[in-house]
Amino acid sequence: MGGRDSRVTWTAGHTRSGWASIRSIFPDKELDCGKGIVVRYIDMGPRTAEPLFLFHGWIANIVEAWLANGVLDDLLNAGYRVIAWEARGCGRSTKSYDKTDYGKPVIDDWLRILDACGVEKVHNIGYSMGAELAICAAAKHPDRVKSLCVGGSGWAGGDFGLAHQEHMEKIGQCCHWQDGATLGVPCSKVPNPFMVARLCWYPCCVSYLISNVMCEDGIPRDLRAGLTLFPEHCRDNVKGVTEAELRALAIPVSGLMGELDPERKYLERLLDIVPGFRFTIISGADHMQAMDSVEYRDFVRGHLEAAISRQSGNDRERTHERLTASAAM
Repeated sequence: MGGRDSRVTWTAGHTRSGWASIRSIFPDKELDCGKGIVVRYIDMGPRTAEPLFLFHGWIANIVEAWLANGVLDDLLNAGYRVIAWEARGCGRSTKSYDKTDYGKPVIDDWLRILDACGVEKVHNIGYSMGAELAICAAAKHPDRVKSLCVGGSGWAGGDFGLAHQEHMEKIGQCCHWQDGATLGVPCSKVPNPFMVARLCWYPCCVSYLISNVMCEDGIPRDLRAGLTLFPEHCRDNVKGVTEAELRALAIPVSGLMGELDPERKYLERLLDIVPGFRFTIISGADHMQAMDSVEYRDFVRGHLEAAISRQSGNDRERTHERLTASAAM
């Protein structure tokens, strides 16, 4: 884009160093989704608090995506109710190698979890592939979403979708011939040949464990499932979202990207599609550095505060309209 768009906020990048403290008790719930697939998730915080749903990225998990960078602790300390899954094919959830188990069924799992938690509407927060899922969920089920806060990716529909799928397929080909030990690094601070597949597991990421226990035919289970799910994800949850659905969104929508993130264009294009879209860029940050930054945590919290404030204002306005109409009768 020529020059700096007045609709875009720029901020300096400050990477969070180290890991957040892992709680001695980490609640875990299970949802039976049929066909032998179990999706694991957490539901933490006051039952009556404002509910959030966290969508992690490709072959990631709760610890890597939300605990390590301090986002989970930050949201819980702010008093929110936080629901976060490890989507089918990822983390501790079932890893199916049947492609028909992915795509739309992933969004169906999200609906099942909301119903199981007794939550009607949530604020969707997602990063990377999780951003694409959060967008799809909001576009296909706008009655279940209060606001949308995404980072690390956006909407790759149309010709953008083809380029995105080709990009991820190339990464998949690279992953196929690397063994688990090569990919068994615990965080973005450790050099990784292709900057993918950090594979943080529980209680920690151990190369021996990945190579000797979590692999099948020399390929880590995370990657095998990830390579199975991605084409279906692109078809149903990315290209399956239409521009008309995005233009119809009537909720607060915010996005954040690292300046150097190659997926930046997928989020930047929403400036001309989604009404009132707010976009923040972290100077000098790449895909993973943006997620690990203090600015990302501040951005998520700022989005929620603005969205809830707007929601309260709309509620007061509707109450006033009802009282006025009642008085006129």
